[in-house]
Amino acid sequence: MSHAKRSFGLAAALVVGMLAIVWWRRAAEPRGTTSVWAIDDGLRVGSRAGALAEAAHNRVWTPDGGIASFGLRGETLALQIVVSAGALPRREVRLDIEGLDELEVETFVVTELPLSRRSGGEDPRESLGWSRDSTPAAPPGGLVPDPLLPITVAEEVAPVGYGYPLSVPPHEHRVLWLDVTIPEETTPGEHHGRFVVTSEGAPLSVVPITLEVGSATLPFQALRTMVYVNPEAVVERMGAAALAPTLQLIHRHHLTPFLPITRAEDLDEPVVRAAITGELYTEAHGYRGPGRGVPADLVVIGSYGQLHEPEPRRLGQVGRLLERLDRLAPKAQRFLYAVDEQCDSPLGPAWREALDASPDPRLRALMVGHTCSRPPAEQPVDLVMVFAPSFRLDTARATDKPVFIYNGALPRTGTFLSDGPFLSLRANAWIQAHHRIERWFYWESVFWNDDNRGGLGPYDPWATAETFHNADGDHCNGDGVLLYPGRQHGGRLDLGQARSFPSLRLAQWRRGIQDAAYLKLVETRSPALARQISGALVGDAFDAQHTPSFPLAGDPWYRARRALFEALR
Repeated sequence: MSHAKRSFGLAAALVVGMLAIVWWRRAAEPRGTTSVWAIDDGLRVGSRAGALAEAAHNRVWTPDGGIASFGLRGETLALQIVVSAGALPRREVRLDIEGLDELEVETFVVTELPLSRRSGGEDPRESLGWSRDSTPAAPPGGLVPDPLLPITVAEEVAPVGYGYPLSVPPHEHRVLWLDVTIPEETTPGEHHGRFVVTSEGAPLSVVPITLEVGSATLPFQALRTMVYVNPEAVVERMGAAALAPTLQLIHRHHLTPFLPITRAEDLDEPVVRAAITGELYTEAHGYRGPGRGVPADLVVIGSYGQLHEPEPRRLGQVGRLLERLDRLAPKAQRFLYAVDEQCDSPLGPAWREALDASPDPRLRALMVGHTCSRPPAEQPVDLVMVFAPSFRLDTARATDKPVFIYNGALPRTGTFLSDGPFLSLRANAWIQAHHRIERWFYWESVFWNDDNRGGLGPYDPWATAETFHNADGDHCNGDGVLLYPGRQHGGRLDLGQARSFPSLRLAQWRRGIQDAAYLKLVETRSPALARQISGALVGDAFDAQHTPSFPLAGDPWYRARRALFEALR
């Protein structure tokens, strides 16, 4: 036999062998292995999470029955379509939605960030998000799922491995997150549709969905919140055009953004004025979502102590600002933020004294507040913001002053850190509703420049989970970042969009606030039932010593919302 024939024969045998291996690998994959499955928003599915029991059956999905869910008019539900590869990869995975004609569905790719180390400090078991004895389990695989990237953007540019159509490596998961909004005019009753999943143009799975829509309408912003947005951070990173959609995104999630306002001239900025009056949240400004036209329920003056000492010129400045606010937002709660995290500072009492001495009744009526965790009744200001680890129900109720809760930390509340329990922010909303906490304050949402004392400066939030450092040695994942930038420069990932994108944690906070709206509706009919349901989940939250007293799994939260839904029939 010639060398050519021998080489051809060897090549042919090699090809046949390779085809046989491919056939064997496909045949060897376990029969019944779930390659496409669904779940609600009660589980964080990491790409390297391995086998998950929820893939076979869960509270909203079964392999034979598809998805069965429920909601109220005005509510946004979240569902996840998970594509899990076996020994072979899945390529060119697409999702098409059929039916659900009265509903609005927005689809995102769940994106992950590298987790180089857990949030911590000098003691690695303790962080700004949890005590030493309550360190939560880490997300698996060294990655933290958090940014939600619209598929329309992911088709053009995306972090490596998270583009659309999806590519799923062997033995990994990829997740599509669906925000399903039920417009207020939606017809009550069952709505049907299906999710058609294809891979390389061939059918992979058809997932039917039945969504029961109740007749009640969900109230907007059932809880009062306070989320700081640094406009300089937004404009510097993405340009001035990004500020309006960033504020709209926060509003769409039932949260109240607040901006650094120190003088009347700040209200001349069109986006700031429109956010305060509610005009920013109308169709004329391109807004679609809940709370159309709803004005700000809070205006903070001099955020984080920006006004410094109460000099006469600053008193006049504040007086002119209040006069403008009387016309633009007469019903909004107002206070002057005198100083931040300095209980012994003289600025709070100095401002109170200066305002009391003013002949202007607006100034005399203005509240003065600061962040400090001492008993509120003992503090020389009118409004107190208490750190979550130090928040006590008895001292908060022992005063007529407004008492806000500030940030969050395990085990007594959920944590805002991205490597903490997935349902933390949902738990915080239930805690706020059950324990009648006036307002929940989160310190920042767009902390893309780690300029804190001891910080590391500007960074790419799409490239790392670690966002915060201070001079005390603390480092945190996700702290101060609830939104991700759509446009960047300086070699950072640029998605070409002058807007912000949501996070899984932002969606969890929305879910909790919407659950509080269920509680609010049920309380009008059966207050005892509402208290019983919320108390079973978070009634002992502030008594927790080591382990969080709120559930870390999704089932109890789902069952509670279902019970509230049934009570509203």
